[in-house]
Amino acid sequence: MPLRPKFRRALTILIAIGLCPLAFLYFEGYIEPHIHLPTFTSLGCPILARLHPLSHKPIQPTDSLELVTFGGPEVSGYTITIQGDGTLTRDTAYTLFPSDLAMGCPLHDTDKHFKIPPETAQKVLSKARDGGFCRLCQLYQPKTPKPGLGTDQHLTFTFGGKTNTVYNADGNPPAIFHELAESILPLAPPIPDYAKRSNHSRERMKECIDFDRQQFERMLQRRGQTTH
Repeated sequence: MPLRPKFRRALTILIAIGLCPLAFLYFEGYIEPHIHLPTFTSLGCPILARLHPLSHKPIQPTDSLELVTFGGPEVSGYTITIQGDGTLTRDTAYTLFPSDLAMGCPLHDTDKHFKIPPETAQKVLSKARDGGFCRLCQLYQPKTPKPGLGTDQHLTFTFGGKTNTVYNADGNPPAIFHELAESILPLAPPIPDYAKRSNHSRERMKECIDFDRQQFERMLQRRGQTTH
């Protein structure tokens, strides 16, 4: 039997009156909702990839492995990329996915590009190939995330025309993830003193501010706006 309009209106007012005190207590922090959504420690796991044998094709000059680290002790972000031909590039600015806007503060050009023995690069890339990197999940995270703590990393492996990216948000990925990260880091020279947090000079601060301004202006241009 449908409710009468007057009764329905009165019922709505009573419910609203009852919810107002609860809303006040909630927003003031006196009560917390006891709704616990499940947190998965791994997401985007390629189940079907585990059914196929690993590829052992030769490493090509353009195959690559990229390591991006956030929240390090010396710089806020650090990127290292090696290719099969021995090309190594690094920077303390990192690109925001899925855009091409960058954050951080870039290194000077003379500190970005290096050459390492191709066999050294291929050894690391072979470890990613033979260690089943393509079978890893896309994301690893703790069951109870703690914002602001720990170091986040992601690895991107390009091999045979395919690219796989694995994010580790302070989780517990398989050992191959940490082995690859630890293998690629020592291949680059130490971070220059001028780029370290503890040694920022006035000139370096100006470089960082100018870079941030350039990224901000690019973002506005994409939105059809201009700075004044």
